[in-house]
Amino acid sequence: MGGLKVYSKEPLFNGKTKTDTFYFLYFLLHIPITVLIDSALAIPKEYQLNVQKSLLEFHIGQNKDFLLANPPSWLTVFGWIELVLQLPFFFIGAAALFKSEYYSNYIGTIKVYPYMVVYGLEASITTVCCLVTIWVEGEANGLNYGDIISLIGVYLPTFIIPFYMACEVLSRNWGTSKEAGLKKTS
Repeated sequence: MGGLKVYSKEPLFNGKTKTDTFYFLYFLLHIPITVLIDSALAIPKEYQLNVQKSLLEFHIGQNKDFLLANPPSWLTVFGWIELVLQLPFFFIGAAALFKSEYYSNYIGTIKVYPYMVVYGLEASITTVCCLVTIWVEGEANGLNYGDIISLIGVYLPTFIIPFYMACEVLSRNWGTSKEAGLKKTS
């Protein structure tokens, strides 16, 4: 199998599963972020919770985020994709990575790998669109060079982490459960 990484049967939060533990926490953290902030791209203002409006106003004011202040239609589409496809996956991905006897047999960590790759690529492509727009249109939206760099810094982790996830999971051994030394998942 060369340099391919094999799925670890180890529980999370130990030295042997640092990457899976990070992905598990990343998925859990993204649930409230998606519900409270990113869903505002898809949900009309009159239907948003007051806490959503407050968080969004704070973020826009603090970071001068013209994309969320006046979302272009392509970003609204990406917002719907996040709400309808990614949000359910955050629950599924976290459960699959949890590695308890119940979740591992029910969902199967190896079975979630293709979805982690698709999520990572889709999320990083969305962010690349945002980064390019910030760079190209930032000045026209009242941002100076420092503001542009700062806003890029806010968005950059949402490119780096999903892109790394896609590449890293793609490099793993996706053999059958038996080949990876796991119990057979149904």
